[in-house]
Amino acid sequence: MMLGLLGLRTNSIISINVQDMDVVAGLAWVKEKGNIKRIIVLPKVLCAVLKPYLERIEQQRGPLFLSKHGKRISPRTLQDIFRNAADSIGIDKHLHAHLFRHTAATHLNKVAGTSITQHVLGHASRKNTMKYVHLNPDHYAVYMRKHPFMTI
Repeated sequence: MMLGLLGLRTNSIISINVQDMDVVAGLAWVKEKGNIKRIIVLPKVLCAVLKPYLERIEQQRGPLFLSKHGKRISPRTLQDIFRNAADSIGIDKHLHAHLFRHTAATHLNKVAGTSITQHVLGHASRKNTMKYVHLNPDHYAVYMRKHPFMTI
C-alpha cells in the first residue's frame, strides 16, 4: 500500500522506523535519496492499516518492517515478496515494486497536477517527475473521441 499510494522508493520504505510514523496525525518522516528526510502525509486508509500493525509489533523504536529474524527487511526480501505475490495470482514476472511508483505518480498527477506529484515523489527536478507521470487516461479518452480518424 505504501508503494502504490505514496510512490515511495523501496529503499525509503525499508529505511522507515517505527518512530518515524505518526498514524494519529497521518504523517511519516521518510529518508530519500541523498539522505534527505522529508515529511509525507499518509492517507487515512494507510493509517487504518498501520495502526493495528504498530500495536501488534509493540515497538517504540527501530525498523518498521521486520524480517523473520526480527531485523530490518532487505531489498532482496522485498523482491521476494513481490515475486511470491505475482506467482500466487498468476502474473508473469513483470510485477515489481517500481511499477507501484509509476502507478502512484500517474494517479496523483491526475488529481493534483505535476507540481504536487513532484513534491510527493521527492524529485528536485520536474524533468524526473515527467518520466513517471503518464498520460492521464481521461484526457486520452477525450482526445481519441476528437481524433479525425475515429469517425471513419
